[in-house]
Amino acid sequence: MIGLNDYRKKIFRKKDYDKHIECEKKHFKPSMYKEDLTEKTPSSLSYFLEVLMERIKEKTGCTVEEHLISEVNKRNYSTEDIRILSIGSGPAGREIKCAKKFIGNYILDCIDINEQSIKLGKQKATLENVKINFIQQDINELNLRTNQYDVVFASGSLHHMINHEHIALEVKKGMKSDGIFIVNEPVPKNGNRLFEDSKKIANELWKSVPLKYKLDCIDKKHEDQFFQELPDMDQSIDGFECIRSEDLSQVLKNNFKIKFEVSGFAFARRFFNKRFGCNYNLANPEDKAIIDRIIRLDEQYSTSMNLRPEHIFLMLEK
Repeated sequence: MIGLNDYRKKIFRKKDYDKHIECEKKHFKPSMYKEDLTEKTPSSLSYFLEVLMERIKEKTGCTVEEHLISEVNKRNYSTEDIRILSIGSGPAGREIKCAKKFIGNYILDCIDINEQSIKLGKQKATLENVKINFIQQDINELNLRTNQYDVVFASGSLHHMINHEHIALEVKKGMKSDGIFIVNEPVPKNGNRLFEDSKKIANELWKSVPLKYKLDCIDKKHEDQFFQELPDMDQSIDGFECIRSEDLSQVLKNNFKIKFEVSGFAFARRFFNKRFGCNYNLANPEDKAIIDRIIRLDEQYSTSMNLRPEHIFLMLEK
């Protein structure tokens, strides 16, 4: 088993792991979340994520949340409490929403390192009368009891981790023999960068996008701050954004049996992320048409040129 200290030496070298942790915590501050404790996103990005869920449902019969609810409820025949673990839950907005649809008795553990997020989640869970055990822990040092969980869930969290091998082994150890591990993650090039083939195509497409959609929504110091090329900066320098994301899929496949796998989208998300997403208005037919065109071209190029996907959904068994 590869220990966390090994990764500190291998990846961070002189960088301070604790400073990265603090940077990560500051990034996921309470103001990032909507009232339902899901992350605030531009409407164009929300639309893209809905399309992604539609693709998952087309191929597996359910969206990510529907799979979680279904896997919990179909185990309701047991006289014991169904045990569920969410890894890197943040304030657990998605988990609270799903828990309202769970049938029978359950125990839901939500692990996250951010005490601010946990505080928000506890308040919301109490208000919504949802039973959740919040656990503050560094998931890179995850330690689970053997044969404990029926369902393990990770959505938009594992790409922030560095110790994938250890996490996979701990989850496998913690799952019951008929347990299921549901994973929904972005898996771009490390640092949330574009893979080279995708980068070339994305930048060619970027040239055809009208200038008004290239305005920087994050840095508004200059009203005319436009990007001539899609930004491709390493976003893991200070925190953990996609720090080992390109390794994640293979580590999971090496350690589990695949029940379902859906992967796709090589670059489209970059056009609608928080830096550019506010430039689109879904109520505007022209904006909506451009969004749909970018999504369609991503899917066409991904298939014809076998581009490496930036997103993966997996349902895994021991």
